[in-house]
Amino acid sequence: GKLDGHINYYLSGGLYTRPDAIDLRKHWSYKKEQAEINKRLPDLMKRYLRCGVTTIIDVGGPMTNYSIRKQYNQNATAPNILVTGPLISTYQPEAFKIKDPPIIKVNNVEEAKALVKKQLPYKPDFIKIWYIARNAKMAERNLPIVKATIEEAHKNNLKVTVHATQLTTALLAVKAGADNLVHSVDDRPVSTEFVRLLKKNKVSYIPTLIVSANYLKTFTTSLDYHPQDIKFANPFFYNTLNDLKRLPDSLLSPQVRGMRVSKMTGLMKNYLRRKDSMMAVNLKTLYRAGVNVVVGTDAGNIGTMHASSY
Repeated sequence: GKLDGHINYYLSGGLYTRPDAIDLRKHWSYKKEQAEINKRLPDLMKRYLRCGVTTIIDVGGPMTNYSIRKQYNQNATAPNILVTGPLISTYQPEAFKIKDPPIIKVNNVEEAKALVKKQLPYKPDFIKIWYIARNAKMAERNLPIVKATIEEAHKNNLKVTVHATQLTTALLAVKAGADNLVHSVDDRPVSTEFVRLLKKNKVSYIPTLIVSANYLKTFTTSLDYHPQDIKFANPFFYNTLNDLKRLPDSLLSPQVRGMRVSKMTGLMKNYLRRKDSMMAVNLKTLYRAGVNVVVGTDAGNIGTMHASSY
């Protein structure tokens, strides 16, 4: 069967699943969203199998990820499941400062190591780092946390997956010992050094090519209604993507209101074209160089539906 190297159980693919990206909790609470996701987990598993995907890798979520793996890995109507727990992060969105968060900000090396150790009794399949940096200075400042996390994980025979979308953070992560990169480098062309290190260290690259565009398509109410989504996506969550056409302005931020009115403007199309082109160029460079490329959708993010997005 096929493998999706990057999915998220705690995200539905619907409009209300990322309150850090678009906060509609006054209309649809995060608690209600999580309840609907949990209720539909058996359906989600069957949809993956229906699309021929027999292995799925959840690349970070709340500690309940481990109970999902335990419940469904013995189930013949579910794919094989690999998981980790909360993202060990250099940043935490306000919306996810909750009881069982999918993302936990660590402030120093000691906290990073402690979060790895906290997960060990649950037997994670790997450890995930969210390496967020607005500039090169921030990337360097947070590097000790990344290094400490990787060292602690490797000490316990666990591989490490890193979210790093800029060449600077991706290169630093690979130098620090990252085993997998779970997003494309999208800010500039990859360097010769980067390609060489990925090959030398046998680092896998999971491009997640469609996730960014699907946010913009949703926020500008410009969904393309792909036949795969119509046929295979969960209809309840897929239908919520159209709610943005109906919600009152009072629930939306000025930015989202502007995007909804403007539809997909030339500016947005150019942004997507540049981003998509850079990801495509880098993917081709790495593939031709012999880097191991793994299909991953980042399913669960807004507009990227489970199973059908594969």
